[in-house]
Amino acid sequence: MYKIAVIGGDGIGNEVMDSCEYLLDKIDLEFSFEYGIAGFECFNNTGTTLPEETIKIANKSDAVLFGASTSTPGQPSPIINLRKALNVYANIRPIKSYKGVNCIRDDIDFVIVRENTEGLYSQVEYGDCEKMIAERHITKKASERISKAAFNLC
Repeated sequence: MYKIAVIGGDGIGNEVMDSCEYLLDKIDLEFSFEYGIAGFECFNNTGTTLPEETIKIANKSDAVLFGASTSTPGQPSPIINLRKALNVYANIRPIKSYKGVNCIRDDIDFVIVRENTEGLYSQVEYGDCEKMIAERHITKKASERISKAAFNLC
């Protein structure tokens, strides 16, 4: 049995999770769901966008379903903080065209690999009503590990 952490987030995120769980129930595998909270509504109720209990639930799970979450002014992004807590740094997006599927080109087969915790995800931002600045932090460690992740796909 696979354990899945379900973190709905806010608004549409919770609505999407209902559909995800419904579809997973139709697969010939056994899942158990454990629920965590995160996002703007969570901040209003708990004072944090990502409670430690939600991180613990995610750490004990085989997979995490994270819905959309509303930005909380002046607070860190819960999804970025969860990625950092779980060390989920590689966003891997395969793109492929398939025979029999109508698309612009029939010879597409590549993968986009993006580092998910640094760069503009560093969350170092400041400013005022006239101008905001977001610093882009890039470390050697993160650059090397994302490069290795990309090359290991080959």
